[in-house]
Amino acid sequence: PSASIRSLSRKQLLKTTLPALLHYEDRNSMAHSVEARVPFLDYRLVEFVYSLPDPYKIKDGETKKILRQAIEDLVPDKVRQRQDKMGFVTPEEQWIRDSHRPLFLAMLKSAAETLPAWLIPARVESHFQAIANGSRPFDWSIWRIINAGRWIRRFQIDCEGAL
Repeated sequence: PSASIRSLSRKQLLKTTLPALLHYEDRNSMAHSVEARVPFLDYRLVEFVYSLPDPYKIKDGETKKILRQAIEDLVPDKVRQRQDKMGFVTPEEQWIRDSHRPLFLAMLKSAAETLPAWLIPARVESHFQAIANGSRPFDWSIWRIINAGRWIRRFQIDCEGAL
């Protein structure tokens, strides 16, 4: 268990979670002319926490064990003990499968028509229907195709000339 938590932490620090979050933080702060800080990212703190035994990080399903203990007298229990905290989440899967299905399908068809050199519209629609019907797991391919198509239209990219 120890090696897997350590390897997951390393992967999150160097490859997945942290680089993505820093990318978004950097973009958002620049977009709004805000000088942002990430105080928990001080290398000394990161190295210290990384070196701690697993029970200081997670124990009995409680994450951030040592942080929660350190702020015990500073932060109300209602905040300190929250277990439901998550980042900004949007319900794309729910939109595709339920409330906005026709809209997503229309945007997807439009995008696929914009990218005929790279996509086969009928296969893209079939992929969408499988995700929308739940016979295929949700993935981000639909959203990526829609955004690529919108980007190409917005900036009037000549896809035929790009081949």
